[in-house]
Amino acid sequence: MCKKMRNLDKLRLMPVEDLVPLLVHKTGSGFYCSPSGKEYPAYKDAADDCVC
Repeated sequence: MCKKMRNLDKLRLMPVEDLVPLLVHKTGSGFYCSPSGKEYPAYKDAADDCVC
């Protein structure tokens, strides 16, 4: 019997770089927020902080 993989298990297997679009979001003030809670004016800066 084949056991289905849970979505959480799939996320654990993904490289961090693939998770960045899911974790970095734009705030109401127009800044990008990384999971660390820091806000950046550019998406690239927030994505770099997310990877670190």
